[in-house]
Amino acid sequence: MMHVNVLVKPASSACNMNCSYCFYQDVANCREVGFKGFLTLERMEQIIVGAMEYAEKSCTFLFQGGEPVLAGLDFYRGVVELEKKHGKPGVRIYNSLQTNGYEVGEEMARFFAENHFLIGVSLDGPESVHDANRRDRRGGGTFARVMETLELFDRVGVEYNILCVVTGENARRAGDIYGFYRERGFDFLQFIPCLEPFEGAQREAGVPEEGRHDALTPEAYGEFLTEIFDLWFRDLKNGKYVSVRHLDNWMSILLGGQPASCGMVGRCSIQFVVEGDGGVYPCDFYVLDEWRLGTVGQESFAAMGTGEKAREFLEQSVQVPESCKACRYYVLCRNGCRRDRPGDGMAEHILRGVPEIFRGEGEGAGGGRGDAGAVCAEINADKNTDENMLCRIGDWKITGAAVFACRGNYSFYIHKRTGNLQTFYETLIAAPGRIWDTHTCHDGSTIYCPGGNVK
Repeated sequence: MMHVNVLVKPASSACNMNCSYCFYQDVANCREVGFKGFLTLERMEQIIVGAMEYAEKSCTFLFQGGEPVLAGLDFYRGVVELEKKHGKPGVRIYNSLQTNGYEVGEEMARFFAENHFLIGVSLDGPESVHDANRRDRRGGGTFARVMETLELFDRVGVEYNILCVVTGENARRAGDIYGFYRERGFDFLQFIPCLEPFEGAQREAGVPEEGRHDALTPEAYGEFLTEIFDLWFRDLKNGKYVSVRHLDNWMSILLGGQPASCGMVGRCSIQFVVEGDGGVYPCDFYVLDEWRLGTVGQESFAAMGTGEKAREFLEQSVQVPESCKACRYYVLCRNGCRRDRPGDGMAEHILRGVPEIFRGEGEGAGGGRGDAGAVCAEINADKNTDENMLCRIGDWKITGAAVFACRGNYSFYIHKRTGNLQTFYETLIAAPGRIWDTHTCHDGSTIYCPGGNVK
């Protein structure tokens, strides 16, 4: 296999915090044995050897939890030495780690910087938003400790991004959250919808109603994404590029590529999630007894990725509802992640509200609010009557449509294919005189992209 990703749970479901919405604690509650133990370096060596046998171009080890920092610094030192020992020519090895940022000391931070670990830090926004759901084991807030960790990362040169879980509460505070990130200089952001627990799991775990988070509705999620887009687009027009992962993924789709986020591909793939006991599972959201693919050191990654259990898991993700097939925005939404869909804890499709970000209020009625809406309304008001020209922005003539149409008016004008999205965004703002091609999708909807690469 050309590129291999292995998601490792070195501390299983163990965590030093007690977040109200923790999806992995919910997963652990649904297993016969919730905590699978800490991963040993001997087992980690089996993981690295197996991955090297399978990979051809690159291999990424993603350490998650629970809280992976609990595995300790010596564990990660050992990982790096084992990667050097078993690495093979032509295969690049990358490491990343997702942490709650609660207990990362300076020695570990320097290790991450020196060994080029990419770190994801969970931070839901300003203190009042973050501490509403992300609490310590005594029920106290964790915001101050996480901010201390981020200041440490800046000081020693750790590369990191910010992950925000969108709940019903913080969906109503998109402006506060985005504004806080911008004030702090956080330019690499991910917003992920909060998953509802597998049916009955929280009740079985004894979580009282008052201890649970406010459920996220499709409508609230759509409004949140729309407001984030408005704020992001305002910054973009002012010459400031902020990487927002779901927007970057949509850009990749429109540029004819594949999204980096597996939940935006439209069907599952085998992710190779390895628990503390060496058990391997197809997806972080389904580390459940019924989906165990095998055990590292006993079966190869190739065998586990193509076995009967893996095929069964993949087949369950490919069904597309008729309502999705009929939606003109299916080419971008693609029915979402399997856990976004009804069932497995979700009462309704969380992405049902997402098309609001693509269409206007009253479809094509010139919707849009905030600065982005005003900018796009101005662009559309300057349409040229020439049938071959979509619109004109100064000396920039746009023929056909390379349109990412958000709520009727938002438009992105796509320049030549590039792997660098920041270069693309800069071209969006600055490049005069470029000419663009048109494309009509297979379902007849007017989605535009370069060279007819949307399938």
